[in-house]
Amino acid sequence: MELTFLEAQADTRRGCCSGGAGILASALAWAVAAWIAVFVSPQRAILALLVGGMLIHPVGLLICKLLGARGSHSKGNPLGELAGASTFWLIFSLPLAYGLGLQNAGWFFLAMLLVIGGR
Repeated sequence: MELTFLEAQADTRRGCCSGGAGILASALAWAVAAWIAVFVSPQRAILALLVGGMLIHPVGLLICKLLGARGSHSKGNPLGELAGASTFWLIFSLPLAYGLGLQNAGWFFLAMLLVIGGR
């Protein structure tokens, strides 16, 4: 059975808590990195955001499960391929952001905002 675009969107919203769980997980990662930047060091905050960024999906999935959602789209949902395609861009942009962070820690966070916004 092939889903229409609107059905695929609705399925993704149901499975992923309308994206709220991922947004919450991302906000937690950025908040921890911000706290570390203020109270420890900007260089440690870069590491915290890189590690926290890797945990966004699993934490978002856990939040979805706690809220009673599946945590993903149904099999056969054509929108599922979008996540993989946009994640490719994000992963291959990380070295660029990290390289900028070696020059100036503030540039890392700006670059990450641009990379995530481009995703």
